[in-house]
Amino acid sequence: MKKLLLLLLLSLSFIGTTSANIVDSNILKLKVLNDCVDCSLIRADLNGAKLNGADLNGADLREADLREANLAIADLRNANLNGANLTGANLPGTKLSGANLSGANLTGANLKNADLKKINFSGANLTGVNLTGANLTFLDLSGANLINANLTRVNLSGANLSGANLSGANLINANLARVNLTRVNLTRVNLSGADLTGANLTYVDLSKVDLSKVDLRYADFTRTNLTGADLNGAKLSGANFSETTLCNTEMPWGIDNSGC
Repeated sequence: MKKLLLLLLLSLSFIGTTSANIVDSNILKLKVLNDCVDCSLIRADLNGAKLNGADLNGADLREADLREANLAIADLRNANLNGANLTGANLPGTKLSGANLSGANLTGANLKNADLKKINFSGANLTGVNLTGANLTFLDLSGANLINANLTRVNLSGANLSGANLSGANLINANLARVNLTRVNLTRVNLSGADLTGANLTYVDLSKVDLSKVDLRYADFTRTNLTGADLNGAKLSGANFSETTLCNTEMPWGIDNSGC
């Protein structure tokens, strides 16, 4: 039966030569065989598609509509998802290693237990995304939108988050060692139990942020605003406070108003 379907698909691929024809043919192939390795699905309409377990290794899904799609345990390794719309998509356990998700919209997507090694998330919209326990070490998340994202126990060590928006994000017990957080928005963020050893926090507004008991050893606070922040009980050995604004800042030695 599968051979007959493949013959049908091959015959359809010769009807017309436009890219739209090719994409339509590949959509049919994907829906019938749950397989479209290295194929072109540029701007494909896969809204709400049931693609759990599908093999899309190396597929070109640029600007594809994958809203509410079920991609659980699918193989999307090395796929190009630049600018794709994955709003509300279900991606638990999905293989995404090496995928390009730059500029993709992943608002409300479920990425729990997904394989996220070597992914490009630069400029991606990850608002409200669930990344609990994910390994995001050394990833490019520069300029990403992570508003209200669940990043509990996430390993972001060595990652680039410069210019990202983490407002309201949950970073409880997250590993942020040696992370580049230059000019990041950290308003209303929960950093309880987080490890920020050696983190680059230059030009960050940390006013009124609770950093009590957080590991901040060797962190760089150059030109950072710590007005009203709570650093009581934080580990601060080796930290750089060059040109840092300290005003009504609760430090391990008491309230510091040296920068008011």
